[in-house]
Amino acid sequence: MWDTIGVIAAVFIIIGIWSLAFWGTSIISRIVENIYVGVTTGYGIVLAIQYLLRTAYAPITEGNLLRLIPVLIGLLVYSRFIPGYAWLMRYPLAIMAALGIGLALRTTINVSIVKQIQPTITAIVNYQEPIDLFNGILIALFTITTLVYFVFMGSVAKQLEPVRRISRISMMVAFGSAYAGAVAYRANLNIGRQLFLWAPENQLISFAVIAVIILILVVEKMYKK
Repeated sequence: MWDTIGVIAAVFIIIGIWSLAFWGTSIISRIVENIYVGVTTGYGIVLAIQYLLRTAYAPITEGNLLRLIPVLIGLLVYSRFIPGYAWLMRYPLAIMAALGIGLALRTTINVSIVKQIQPTITAIVNYQEPIDLFNGILIALFTITTLVYFVFMGSVAKQLEPVRRISRISMMVAFGSAYAGAVAYRANLNIGRQLFLWAPENQLISFAVIAVIILILVVEKMYKK
């Protein structure tokens, strides 16, 4: 029984979302949007409560009173609702921003710069097949020309126009491949939902839900007229 209810809900949400593209804003699309926002918000709140119980409440009850410090700092965020004490909210925000920037810089330099340079050089020096050497040269060429495109501006850029032309080609290839990957991923999701809807065990439910949704949309349109 619960499996059937789950399938009905899934089919209703899928068709309800697709109705936004073919029918426009309707009572069905608004219901589905509200369900999505509500479920996402509720799930996030539950995860946050579980995290607080696991990382703050449990250690404090076990005697680790140092965990009270981040809890009290976090509670200062709600000082904005107390007249005259809203300025206290700046402290937790400043601490979160500083920690976030510090952690990001520590990992960004290593991951986005060092780890990108290493395979570029390794692909050229320690290649196994000719195609590996070719790929390594292309990666190095596109990396250097793209850096030149953004670093050198003004009169210097005019002298480096051939290099900048190569960098534009490399960026077009990169953006095109990224877009194609995103489209392929979305198409894969759509195919997966189509297979779910028209699976032999779900076909009857899908047809019934589609019929009900169409009926509701038609009645809504007639009522608006």
